[in-house]
Amino acid sequence: MKLPIADEGWRTIGFLCLAALIVPLVPGLGFARWPLWALAIFSVTFFRDPERELPPGEHLILSPADGTIVRIAEVEEPEFFHGKARAICIFMSPLNC
Repeated sequence: MKLPIADEGWRTIGFLCLAALIVPLVPGLGFARWPLWALAIFSVTFFRDPERELPPGEHLILSPADGTIVRIAEVEEPEFFHGKARAICIFMSPLNC
């Protein structure tokens, strides 16, 4: 069973957990334990990657992220489309995946 954490997040989560264990051993840095654990827990929630059920059907547009659509605009895109394209801007809070 794969844990629902994005592969890119394991390094950050591991570093913060290790720091939360080691840094308080340094004299005078015991206070840093709780902020480091808080950051580690936040990182677990930030890098979560839940399994998604894709709806059946053709010609569907699926969002690459959770969040709120804040803008849809026609833009010039010279690099990939070499012309007009539709830009959809999504605002993601730290609580979104």
